Amino acid sequence: MIWLALPVAVAIALGTAFLILRIAKGWRVLRGDLRRLACGDIAIAERQPDSWPFAKTRADLLRIAGHLRQLDRQVADEGLSLRTILSSMKEGILIVNRERRITLVNDALCSQFPEIKSPLGRPVLEVFRRHELEQAASAVLNGGRIRSLEMSFPQPAPALPRQFDVHVAPLLVSPGSPAQAVLAVFQDVTEVRNLEAARREFVANVSHEFRTPLTIINGYVETLLDGTDDDPAMVGLSLQAIHRNVQRLALLIDDLLTISSFEGRARLLECRKT
Repeated sequence: MIWLALPVAVAIALGTAFLILRIAKGWRVLRGDLRRLACGDIAIAERQPDSWPFAKTRADLLRIAGHLRQLDRQVADEGLSLRTILSSMKEGILIVNRERRITLVNDALCSQFPEIKSPLGRPVLEVFRRHELEQAASAVLNGGRIRSLEMSFPQPAPALPRQFDVHVAPLLVSPGSPAQAVLAVFQDVTEVRNLEAARREFVANVSHEFRTPLTIINGYVETLLDGTDDDPAMVGLSLQAIHRNVQRLALLIDDLLTISSFEGRARLLECRKT
């Protein structure tokens, strides 16, 4: 009987050893995939190596890697879309995290402030040196309400200061949650402000130009009303002055109408050879 038991024992030992080797091999494959996934390598091979008895577990791992690749592509596409949108905007975009450090700027902001170098990762106060901007970001982070600022940035002479309307808004993970960062939008309104100042100056000058002849006309009308029947020379002088200033007012009105037509592009200049 002993000679029969020995081959059986050897066969069992060999079978057990083979089974252990198969399990160890499958575990090495699965552990290698897990290690690559933990290191961020989601490009796990789709081929099916010998991973018995962990074949189903590795199939689940492959599905997880597939979902991660799909999510990675979606994030990449959304990031590309976001970068495209930000780069095409005329307004400057600035994102500040809870530590008041800049995490994102777009090309427009870099163009608006070419003197600022490498703003990413730096405190917003250090970059812009404006306490009102840093205080607005802190207030939005703490309170979550949108803030609006009017800011002026001096420029080297002889350039005029640049004017900006800055809107600071919270970035929320979900409605009602604390702000995780703030978004600041810089709108350059320098040209608009300069046009408004020029318009105010123009209105003041036009008012003065109208007031002068009207004052003269009013003075001579009062003289005529006081009675100058016995002084024909004074009557003639008064009427000439009134007529002259009425013509001056008419010319001023013509000039205003001409300017208005140019602003509306209703009139084109005609260049002729003489």
